[in-house]
Amino acid sequence: MTKRTSSFLLLPLIGLCFYQSSHAQISIGLRGGFLLSSIDKSPLNEGEPAPKIVGGFQVALPVEIAIGAIFAIQPEIMFGSHGGIQTDKNTGTILGVTVTETSNIRYRVSALEIPLLAKAKFGSETLQFHLLAGPSFGFGLNGKYMDDRTFVTSLANGAVIGEESTKVDLAAKFLKEGYQSTELDSDEFAVSPTNFNLHFGAGIGVNLGGPLLFLDARYILGLNDLRPEAEGETKDYVYKSKRIGVSVGVMFPL
Repeated sequence: MTKRTSSFLLLPLIGLCFYQSSHAQISIGLRGGFLLSSIDKSPLNEGEPAPKIVGGFQVALPVEIAIGAIFAIQPEIMFGSHGGIQTDKNTGTILGVTVTETSNIRYRVSALEIPLLAKAKFGSETLQFHLLAGPSFGFGLNGKYMDDRTFVTSLANGAVIGEESTKVDLAAKFLKEGYQSTELDSDEFAVSPTNFNLHFGAGIGVNLGGPLLFLDARYILGLNDLRPEAEGETKDYVYKSKRIGVSVGVMFPL
């Protein structure tokens, strides 16, 4: 682990110790829910469809460190994923014979992420609203790339005279920019080992006489390319993550 990464991970602990010594109100909790994830491929080739949304789940351990009655810092440890589905259909005709290719590409990478969020709280003691925003730093854990294709051959009258399918199933290998192509096996694809994101969210909570039950909704924007370039390779596109997450959770004051 690099010195920069280690320093980033220590930030929540440093903040926790500082505010605890200043008698700040600290709460710790658990939240979980779903993630709707897509990949922003830019630029798309002419006629190429944009990736569709794929569902996933998220689990996080938030720690709220209050700074007065309104503002707080909320570091988290979050397990989530990035991904998308891209479907396409291409048709070609030669001498009255038509070949239709249908592709279904699925991409998913699981990651452990460390959001460090600024939080503002409003409302009464019983019913609370919050806004939050901030960066997160993630580490890839595992991933899959699956490419399923079917080829249907038919005549001008629509009669099918042949059909075949192919399937590619690759496992993620986490490599830095400028890696050697020989580092990848035939059943692997390259993924950046780290990811940087921005969280923007809002939520509502109900005080249960101590524990706070809350609903949290977020838009998570990926900032870096998830697919690194091999040495000597020149990519003409980038893959960035876009996610919407909704979760429910509970916070317990310490």
